[in-house]
Amino acid sequence: MKTNPRIPLELVCELHYVAFRAAFLITLDSLIAEYLRPGELRPDDMNQDDIYDSLHQQDDSILWVNHSATTDNYGFLDVIPLLRGTALQVQLQQLLETWKLMQQPDRPDILPLKNRIVILAATEQMATITQSSENSLLKRVWAGPRALNLPCDIWLHSKIRCIQSMNLELAGHPGHLHFPSCATSKLSESLANLCGEDHEAEELLEIVGGWTLDRAALADLDGLLSQEEFELLTAFFEEQPGLLS
Repeated sequence: MKTNPRIPLELVCELHYVAFRAAFLITLDSLIAEYLRPGELRPDDMNQDDIYDSLHQQDDSILWVNHSATTDNYGFLDVIPLLRGTALQVQLQQLLETWKLMQQPDRPDILPLKNRIVILAATEQMATITQSSENSLLKRVWAGPRALNLPCDIWLHSKIRCIQSMNLELAGHPGHLHFPSCATSKLSESLANLCGEDHEAEELLEIVGGWTLDRAALADLDGLLSQEEFELLTAFFEEQPGLLS
């Protein structure tokens, strides 16, 4: 197993874990805010009970989007120009499915393109977050189900950028994930490097055109979500069944 001696394998796994958690929290917050009634508080302004109450007060048939009230809502895949505007529930599905694939001991040696794009987007989003002076999201990330040795410090941004630019092995398995250098200014070029064939770009366009989240994506999420987060996730989709397939 070949890894960079400066970055232990455990640290690499933890970096992907925090990136996926940040991507999940950002996208779920935006999804909930998108379906709250106009004038309601955003998820990060509400406590858990307030969010449950707001969800249960809504009519199951409400599946519209108040664009004027949700212009700030975005998901983690929106950092990829080609995938900008993908339905938030579809973004969640891609994130959760990729996470579960990464945990499988018999996963492919090279992950499918859409999964590599998800990892690229999650780490890019995390790199952006680490440059912000707002740390409330990072506190939520570190409050997840796993105890971390990874410190939330000034070096976090550099560590995230490092795993983007290296070929890494995950969780002791022989498969490689290929990441081009993806500083924000070169993100489009990085995407082009990943999409080597026309049919691969078409695969991404299918994601953009999706609308519903497969119910199976909500299963087996231990290790990524806290119990409260999982209950909130399932409560939301119970109140918005039209977003599920």
